[in-house]
Amino acid sequence: MTERIYGKELIEKHVLIDNKGGAIFIFEPESVLTENENGSVSLKTESLVIDFLALLDEMGLPHEEEAAIALITVLLEKREAGEMTQYA
Repeated sequence: MTERIYGKELIEKHVLIDNKGGAIFIFEPESVLTENENGSVSLKTESLVIDFLALLDEMGLPHEEEAAIALITVLLEKREAGEMTQYA
């Protein structure tokens, strides 16, 4: 059984923010990310990821911590229910 995390830790674990202000959501970052020699991270393989900011916008949610945590929680619940398995 995996340990549950809550609050801001959900954002830190599942949402990667790039240096251009974009953000992607990753269900299992440990299995698909690798750290490069220069300290940056990249996907190990080509994987489908979710454009997190676009999803917030599409759902009419503000770009705020509470909304992000709520959305991450829903995405993780959908994954546990067997949905969204095509995404990294």
